[in-house]
Amino acid sequence: MTYGNITISSVKEGRNTDDNSGKPSANLRKHLINPKQCPNVPREVQVSLRPVSTHELVVATDAAFPGTHPTPSELSLDAFEMTLTRILFVWALSFMLIEAKIFRHVIALVAPTMTAPARHTLSGVLLNRKCVAVSSPYKQTSFRVLVTVEWSDVNSSSIINFMVVAPGMTSAFRSSWSTRSEQHTAVYVAGEIDKVIAEIQYETTARVVAVVTDKAQNIRSASGRIQFQRPNTVSGGCSAHVLNFVMQDVPRYLSNPD
Repeated sequence: MTYGNITISSVKEGRNTDDNSGKPSANLRKHLINPKQCPNVPREVQVSLRPVSTHELVVATDAAFPGTHPTPSELSLDAFEMTLTRILFVWALSFMLIEAKIFRHVIALVAPTMTAPARHTLSGVLLNRKCVAVSSPYKQTSFRVLVTVEWSDVNSSSIINFMVVAPGMTSAFRSSWSTRSEQHTAVYVAGEIDKVIAEIQYETTARVVAVVTDKAQNIRSASGRIQFQRPNTVSGGCSAHVLNFVMQDVPRYLSNPD
């Protein structure tokens, strides 16, 4: 068999001979393209015998047939802006991020035909649109449950998140409330929870039928006040917290069974 000016003889009939394409079989080819095993085979011959990679095949096909390779559908400006807003909203990222050069560089690479919205547009019009889109499905429900979660941020400020749960719906973040310098008394916390319940029932026809809290003494006392003020609203603790406390008590019991 001849490749360019080089003639390569079959080393063994059958297994290592040419196939119908006129090139050596795979068993012989892997030796021919290895410089250590066949140092006398010219470089251009070794390159020509190498198998074509998938990437090279795609590039070659695109060059030969420019209109045959499927292209991604164009992203509309509205879809781009709403997706960007959702990313910042869901991950609680600062809207100042949109002004960072590195972030705009990433956007230019991912969506070169798009123009990133201004910071005030993100925090105003687009955020309001996203809030409406998230809350709209909940307006069709008749009952809701308000779930509260208390935690401390990096500045050791007490924060309470309010989540809304409805039958057949994914849990949604309602709002976040910082107590700042206010004392975390049951009366104060109950007043804030009651405000959120009133807002929900004012905005929609749904009734808040339950309030779920953690096991902190002031929060549990506050939820009891809510149930007293709103007899049709059930107050309950979080089952995850109950399990956590049970697991904490197990080693204590094992170390001191009496």
